[in-house]
Amino acid sequence: MMVVEKDIRDDVLHAIYKQMGMSKKARGIAFALPVSDAAGLVKEPEHKDEESE
Repeated sequence: MMVVEKDIRDDVLHAIYKQMGMSKKARGIAFALPVSDAAGLVKEPEHKDEESE
């Protein structure tokens, strides 16, 4: 299971399908469901690159 922001969801699913496809021996499915609440998940604050300052 992966939880990603909605704006990158389609890119993530496309990358998984492109890399794995259905021609591989180990097959599976990838799908998206909306997540309205989750316990214990926190988005890390973005850190500025100290070298670029």
